[in-house]
Amino acid sequence: MSNKQQQAYTLLTAAANGTGSAVPGFFTDKASLYVSGTFGGATVTLEASPDDGTTWVPVNGVSVTAATVLTIDLVATQVRGVVTGGTAEAVDAQIIRN
Repeated sequence: MSNKQQQAYTLLTAAANGTGSAVPGFFTDKASLYVSGTFGGATVTLEASPDDGTTWVPVNGVSVTAATVLTIDLVATQVRGVVTGGTAEAVDAQIIRN
């Protein structure tokens, strides 16, 4: 049994198009991304910052257009969710450090 504690952080809550709040740096290993809601053709991407939010880059392979759960390898000082396109009415995203 592992003593490693999982921590969940909200990236988007009932978001339409736009950028979610940044979650400060803790990502040095695997994380699970949960995305759900009404997409209306929108795309949700995960962005990471290697330098405390000065520069943002999309995380390779993390672009979704429907509800999903992804497990990703991630090293970043901050992450955030971004909703673009379509008519998203209520998209939620949460990331959990595994």
